[in-house]
Amino acid sequence: MTNTDREAERRPSFDLAVFLIVLLAVAFRLYRIDIPFTEGHSWRQVTNADITRHFAEGPMNLFLPRVSWGGLNGVVGMEFPLLHYLTAMAWRIGGESQLVARLIAMVFSLTSVVLIFLLGRRWFGAPAGRAAAFLFAVSPTMVFFGRAFMSDTPMVTFLVAAVLAWDWYFERQQLNRLIIAVVLTALAPLVKLPAIVVLAPIGGLALSWLGWGAFRSRAVWAGCGTAVAAVAAWYWHADRIFLETGLTQAVFRPSGTYSADVAPNVFFLTIYHFATAERLLSSEFWIGMLDRFWGQHLTPAGFVGAVFGLFFAAGRDARCRSCCGSLAPLR
Repeated sequence: MTNTDREAERRPSFDLAVFLIVLLAVAFRLYRIDIPFTEGHSWRQVTNADITRHFAEGPMNLFLPRVSWGGLNGVVGMEFPLLHYLTAMAWRIGGESQLVARLIAMVFSLTSVVLIFLLGRRWFGAPAGRAAAFLFAVSPTMVFFGRAFMSDTPMVTFLVAAVLAWDWYFERQQLNRLIIAVVLTALAPLVKLPAIVVLAPIGGLALSWLGWGAFRSRAVWAGCGTAVAAVAAWYWHADRIFLETGLTQAVFRPSGTYSADVAPNVFFLTIYHFATAERLLSSEFWIGMLDRFWGQHLTPAGFVGAVFGLFFAAGRDARCRSCCGSLAPLR
């Protein structure tokens, strides 16, 4: 790609199709957005609202989130409460409102639509970027979580943003780009631990840009290592809170349990939030996951399109390797 082409890409340009896709995403997410937190995952949304209320009405100590069901102290070990804290700031200004909480989640979701377009455009061209953004905009799962007061929504936003930021960094290896990429890489699993899988696409990007030199890149190792260290520090802190108060919000410990020091010899119905080896080895689990991708995440049409897209992408990658000996984005 020539320097002129790169400069043309950096210049902001109005894309009518993407604008209409974002409007469609807004329309889907605004449907009955003023309803209470009574739909699916209501228990988690209500708990998040409770934590937000404590921030809004009490000390806004980001490192000590509290719940009402935890006794006099109520400090709970949980993921990094960024969504709760931002919403609490809005509630302090305009008063408690479930609508405001949903709107803040929706802003994250709409940001993801745009980021997915940008990432798709860089790698596969504008048409593919628009298609990816459209699927995200109308996916039933993304629509639901795009208006639900849950940390899953900012998690997706930071995950996509981190991959895009690293792609920009590898294109022009500048310190400011590296810092942005590291911060976004840390934020994704901080707000929701499963997003630690972001390290996989980052590793793939490093290999596609640097080849085997990625394993010798100090920036990659230092950047990813710093992000992982920040994530580990937070969840260590969250687990220490659990050991002191017996309160946890679905991190490492199962929900519905208390530390033995807090409640010895007491039995509670516990719910584990991470897959066990038994579940991973069960065919029922994988059939259920396939059903979710088919019926909820991608929809049948999107699932078929994704399968075809994988075949086309694999063919393109093979052509790139045969032509230039490396895997290069379409920039």
